[in-house]
Amino acid sequence: MRLFILPLANEARSAYAFRITSKGLATAMRTLRRRRLLLAGFFHTHPTLGPEPSLLDRHWMSRFPLWWLIYSPSGGRVRMVRARANRVERALVRVG
Repeated sequence: MRLFILPLANEARSAYAFRITSKGLATAMRTLRRRRLLLAGFFHTHPTLGPEPSLLDRHWMSRFPLWWLIYSPSGGRVRMVRARANRVERALVRVG
């Protein structure tokens, strides 16, 4: 399997929150369709927190029940989660 990462700007311009605009998401979806790729999930960092999903993450996870990969530079930890039936599922992630 090949992974294609499409970076989007954090429109919140904050180390504590992120926001992707509707326009940014629509542009990204057009790019994926043009390359015949599927959206499998989202990736973002928690620069000052651990890799557990925040309340804001959980809100967006419920709206987009795909995989969310969260990286925390603190200890280099990674967590992959998704929302399913009002609970959070975790996947095993091996790096390296």
